[in-house]
Amino acid sequence: MQPMQNVRLTMAERVRRLNPTPQTLRRLFALSQNRCAFEGCTHPVIDQDGGLLAEVCHIEAANQTGQRFNPAQTNEDRRQFENLILLCRNHHRETDDVERFPTSVMKQMKAVHDSKASAVGMTNGLAQERFVDQSAYASLQLPMNFQQLDLSLLEDTFFPDARKIMEAVARLPSLTRSLYAHALANSHAWPNDLSIYCDPFELTLRLDHSYEKLKPHFSILETNGLIWFPEYRTDWTHPNTPGFRSYFRQFDKEDNGIYFLLLATRRFEREKEVLVDIFENGGFNS
Repeated sequence: MQPMQNVRLTMAERVRRLNPTPQTLRRLFALSQNRCAFEGCTHPVIDQDGGLLAEVCHIEAANQTGQRFNPAQTNEDRRQFENLILLCRNHHRETDDVERFPTSVMKQMKAVHDSKASAVGMTNGLAQERFVDQSAYASLQLPMNFQQLDLSLLEDTFFPDARKIMEAVARLPSLTRSLYAHALANSHAWPNDLSIYCDPFELTLRLDHSYEKLKPHFSILETNGLIWFPEYRTDWTHPNTPGFRSYFRQFDKEDNGIYFLLLATRRFEREKEVLVDIFENGGFNS
């Protein structure tokens, strides 16, 4: 049997798309001068209301099937500032032509664009401190490989309903998504019932964080319809009170969403780190 340490090392090296960090996004937008990085293009990156008009693109792809994929890079390398460029949608599609736009050309394009921002001292408004909603630029690798789950009793609506769960999780702030992943990995199920829940007090012990720190994330999960607390719940400040449980929710009436979560927790019951990785990073390729 392969030692657990080696298993984790193998998992860490598996190719998977990681979202850029907020710090990387801030730097990327600050140097953009609010313009697409393609030479001569004046298409803005964001509009006056802060809406995103461009796309965060990888020079060397984050996935093996993408353009200019470099197997020598690590997952962390692929989401670094040096490998990202802001392009309008049209030029993002145009630069998918790897013969016209190999890695060297893309890196030169980025270098020229960034140098222009440095030359003017990044005086454009985007250089100022701004909030960056990381979830707005997060990418979701939808469930495509369910082969490790028991699909024998599933109906046709299972996959669209499972997708709804994954899409809702992908839209969460990164820390909230991480809490959801750990809550699911440490969830409990009622016998012979399509119902699963987590114990918030148990999570405070497992994650070594106070409930005060976890409470805002539980609130976000509840607002986004991913969990619910029974009406008999007690004061939020006393999560260790008997009966204080957080139940996982779904977006369909056929219980497909909950069944998907149950199948995932059962399959990875002894590999919780894999389940956390799936829901933290928005993919199902394990």
